[in-house]
Amino acid sequence: MKVNIKPVCPEIMGSFSSGSYEVENSATVYEALTFALKQCGDDKILFDNVSSLVFFLNGKRVNSDAPINEGDSIMALRPAYGG
Repeated sequence: MKVNIKPVCPEIMGSFSSGSYEVENSATVYEALTFALKQCGDDKILFDNVSSLVFFLNGKRVNSDAPINEGDSIMALRPAYGG
């Protein structure tokens, strides 16, 4: 199935670019990002930094284990810091 992925944290995701990616059916947000990063050859990025990312699925904040469906949009960004 295809999903749209938009990373909004180049300092964590490197050169991984936004786009439509083919992922396995019944994947989670984390698995979809992993599949997409493997297609780009950058899967080590996510494994090292997943605990620091914030995920949005179709505009709603979710955990990395949230299930996805065909055509969903995933956004990955770093949490806000400061005070």
